[in-house]
Amino acid sequence: MSPSYRECSKYSLQSGQFDKAVKYAKKECDDELYCIGTETAHLAKDMKGAECWLRHVLGKCEEDKTTRAIKGGKGKGQE
Repeated sequence: MSPSYRECSKYSLQSGQFDKAVKYAKKECDDELYCIGTETAHLAKDMKGAECWLRHVLGKCEEDKTTRAIKGGKGKGQE
C-alpha cells in the first residue's frame, strides 16, 4: 500500500541493513492488512502484495545469515 515503506525496505535490503528492511516490510504489511482487511495472496504476482514482499525480505535475511556463517561472520557491506 505504501510505496515509501516498500522503497525504504528495498534500499535497506540493498545496503545490507536487513533488520531495517524487515521493519519496513512489516509496516507495509500492517498497513495493507488494515486498509484491505484480508489476506493478499492474490497480489503475489510481481511481489505487489506486502505479504509476498515480507516473505522475500525474510528469505534474503536467511541467505545473508548463511553467507555470513560461510564467510566467518562477514555480511554484505562488511567485506
